[in-house]
This record gives sequence, C-alpha cells and structure tokens, in this order.
Amino acid sequence: MTNYTDFYFKPAAGEQIHSDLTLVDVSSSAIYATVHTPDGTPVADAFVLLFETGENGKCEDLIASAFTDPCGCFAFGPLASGKLYKIKIYKNAQKVRQLEIQTE
Repeated sequence: MTNYTDFYFKPAAGEQIHSDLTLVDVSSSAIYATVHTPDGTPVADAFVLLFETGENGKCEDLIASAFTDPCGCFAFGPLASGKLYKIKIYKNAQKVRQLEIQTE
C-alpha cells in the first residue's frame, strides 16, 4: 500500500492550528467503498456488515458493522492480509449487494 494522507480543515477566527503527521509503512489492508443505486445515486444510511470467512466461504464471523454516510461511503480496516472477507449491505430491510473480498 502506498503511504497517503488527505484531510480538510476549517480554522475558526483567531484559531492557531498545529498538527504533526507521520506516515509509516503499513502491512494491513483496508476497504473504502461507495454504495449506489443502478442509476448512480448514492445510498445513504445503508447497513453494512463485514464478515471474516473460511476459505470455503461457509463459516462467517461478524467482525464489524457500519452505516453508509450521506455520500454512500463506508470503510473498514485494518484488515489482515490473506484472509477472505464478505460484505453484506442492507437498505430498508432489503439486501442491496453482497461482495466477497480476498486481500493479498
């Protein structure tokens, strides 16, 4: 993974901001994704579940959950390299999408 950072800030009147940032080599992985409808509309407040699975995909252990933000985005991490993960996404009690992820 390439070292990368990106952030925004908005200072208040008269505020002095000091920030130290050090990027280190990271061996763990992460996923950042966007949920949208077929026409490209972001899906806000979808319920996202992250499972770690066995190699056969049968045994699932729930390890994290999140809701999508107003832009339809969600993120999970850190993820272990070489593990098989499954993501299930639900909106309005209907399954929107299921995605299996193999990290390398």
